[in-house]
Amino acid sequence: MSTQIVLFVCIHGDLIEEIKPYIGPNAFERAAAAFEAWTGISYAEYKKRSDEGEESEEILGEDKAGSTIMFETAEDDPSLLQHQPEKETMLVLSISHITEEINNALLQGNFGTFSYYPKEAGFDINGFFIYVPHKDENLKSFDLPDCVEGIFRYAQSHDSEWILLERDAEIRPDLPVYEW
Repeated sequence: MSTQIVLFVCIHGDLIEEIKPYIGPNAFERAAAAFEAWTGISYAEYKKRSDEGEESEEILGEDKAGSTIMFETAEDDPSLLQHQPEKETMLVLSISHITEEINNALLQGNFGTFSYYPKEAGFDINGFFIYVPHKDENLKSFDLPDCVEGIFRYAQSHDSEWILLERDAEIRPDLPVYEW
């Protein structure tokens, strides 16, 4: 596996002052913004003029000549990847994001359309671990109550494989809250 790296090379005089690496989906845009902040000219304009044969010193001036954006590929060490433990993400939500009726149905084990497990504290059940269906699965086919479908969609939008519904968890202002 490899990772694309965008490097912005800051030149001042004859010296490399700094090399700034960028990764991620908008790495080039961030590097281009840094280039413009450093040189006072957009990278697109610099590249256009450079491709037309104009020298770097003419475009950027003597002090900044040589500043550029480079693209490199970093190769991952496969031996490191082979020994990585598998990880899954869990979204922690207040149990107030489901109705009392749904809480009671979960306590009684009345849902067979999705996987969940009680979270126990001593002899008390104070929440639930709930497996979130994959984004590609049609949630309508699960015949879910609205509040459960809502937290599943919320978890999917946050790339979570699990939800922990818990009494003491923070209430999310962007989800419905049910008083009970």
